[in-house]
Amino acid sequence: MVLCVSYAQDEKLSLPSLLGENRILVIGESYGQPESTRFLSEKVQKYIDGGACLKIGLEIPSDQQEILDRAMRGEVSMSDVQIDNVIDHDHYREMMVGFSESMLAGKCLSVYAIHPPNSVSTTKDLWMEQEV
Repeated sequence: MVLCVSYAQDEKLSLPSLLGENRILVIGESYGQPESTRFLSEKVQKYIDGGACLKIGLEIPSDQQEILDRAMRGEVSMSDVQIDNVIDHDHYREMMVGFSESMLAGKCLSVYAIHPPNSVSTTKDLWMEQEV
C-alpha cells in the first residue's frame, strides 16, 4: 500500500523529522506550484540556520553544474542555468536564488545538478540514482 500525503501545509515537519536515520531524502514537487518550492526552501533554511550542513540535488541537467556553481556564487544570473521547461518556473528560480543567498551568507549548503543531460540516453531515475 502506498500512502500519498501533501506535507506542504504542515508547519510541524522539519528536515530532521523527515530524514530520521536516513542520509538521503527525496522530496517530490508538483511542478509549477509555489507550495512545493516554498516548502523545500523553508525547511532547508531552518535546517541550515541551525548550523547543520545540507547537500541538495535538483532536477537540473548535470551538464549545467558549472554554470549552476557560478550562479550560486553570484557570478552569473540564475537565468543562465538551463532547466527543462517542465520543471522550470518562477518559484523554482526563486528557490535557487534563496539557496544562493544562503551560500553567499556562509551557510553550509551545496546544490547539485543531478538530472540527466539531454545528450545522454538513460532513464532519469537511474541517472539520478548514480549522481546521488
